[in-house]
Amino acid sequence: MPRYFSANSGFPGRKQGFPLKLTQPNGGETYVVGSDTVISWTGIAPSDTVKLEYSLNNGITWKVITS
Repeated sequence: MPRYFSANSGFPGRKQGFPLKLTQPNGGETYVVGSDTVISWTGIAPSDTVKLEYSLNNGITWKVITS
């Protein structure tokens, strides 16, 4: 189970745009191994590109969910 979630937006060297807000999951959820879950956010246009990652070691390394 991921132990650390982070929501960031923008590109290195460019001024950050609107803040990205993770709306789901929002904390306290319990999941069944192998089940699907909805991940949702606000603050960016539907046409913007998003790369979702998770960390099992407090952000030392990250694994891609989708990009």
